[in-house]
Amino acid sequence: MKMLEWVRFTWDLDDLPTEPVRPESRFRIRLAERGERANTILLIKRAFAMDSDWLDGQIQAFQWIDPQLTKAFEQKQVPCLLLCDGQRAVGASLLDMSEDADSHLLTGPCISSEYRNRKLGTLLFDASLRHLKEAGLRHANAIAKKRCTATRYLYPRYGAQVREYEIAKAEA
Repeated sequence: MKMLEWVRFTWDLDDLPTEPVRPESRFRIRLAERGERANTILLIKRAFAMDSDWLDGQIQAFQWIDPQLTKAFEQKQVPCLLLCDGQRAVGASLLDMSEDADSHLLTGPCISSEYRNRKLGTLLFDASLRHLKEAGLRHANAIAKKRCTATRYLYPRYGAQVREYEIAKAEA
């Protein structure tokens, strides 16, 4: 198996822009409910499967993400934001709400393939950071594959600090 290179982004949540990214009126963001586990996991896995940046890293990524998904949906309040078009979930962002988490954005914003390229990833990313801030966190981290769309265009926003990361640390 090819060893992937990873980076860790860290944001000071006090440095977020004052105004959040606003969705079109047909979209809304809400917390997932426990009964939405299967659909949410399917949405996340399909988003990774349809993203050509992740063809070489899906297995390694899901060795780490799968246990996080299981843990999240066992909690009383599921730490997963859903982006909905009407009643249909079209995006998800799984979060770790622990202050000392290696990665607070466990999956990053995952958007259904038919909804990509509409700035919905940016919307869900912004909402994820704001949700963490509202929960009292001062900093947020995300571990991401070194060469993918999120690391090039999305995660560098809001003054992120970036450094190399060994994924083995996150699996320990």
